[in-house]
Amino acid sequence: MKSSSLPTISVIVPTRDRCDTLIATLRTCLDQDYERCEIIVSDNLSNDGTKEHVAAIRDPRVRYVRTDRRLGMSQNWEFALSHVTGDYVTFVGDDDALLPGALKELSQIIHRTGTHAVTWRAAAYIWPNSIHELSRNLLFIPRKGRLERRATPRYLQQVLDFQRGYSELPVIYKGIAKTDVMRQIASLSRGRFSSL
Repeated sequence: MKSSSLPTISVIVPTRDRCDTLIATLRTCLDQDYERCEIIVSDNLSNDGTKEHVAAIRDPRVRYVRTDRRLGMSQNWEFALSHVTGDYVTFVGDDDALLPGALKELSQIIHRTGTHAVTWRAAAYIWPNSIHELSRNLLFIPRKGRLERRATPRYLQQVLDFQRGYSELPVIYKGIAKTDVMRQIASLSRGRFSSL
């Protein structure tokens, strides 16, 4: 498979005063075996040296953007989305991680299926400083499932009828979506993706 036929993936990492966990998160983004990506750190006016820590990484895949004033979470996400140049986009929390091989696997699914969005069951990691001592440093990874194509309108109706949880719909956090589709949604909703 030619690398030029694979999508470019934008990974957005919104952050504010969390460079202690951000550095570990960025390490998992940079350790991917997929070069057709950009990692956008969207700094919501941090005061903890975030800018300097990100600048020290010196990797061309990493871009640092900073808001000019403190924003609410969804506004920071919108700000970050305005800087995306990739074909597909996903969000990773500043205390979360990408599993090894995640971007390569996603790109192959997208290439094979032509889908506009992929959602997955997320793994969960409990940080070593958790207040729950017995759960510290634990990693939970969902068992391997099968790839399933879903008709979003049908699933959306089932969510609205309380027959399914909203996490079964395509989501941008713990999911990936085509950038053009997100921009179309934004244009239908007063220019903001998260206003729906």
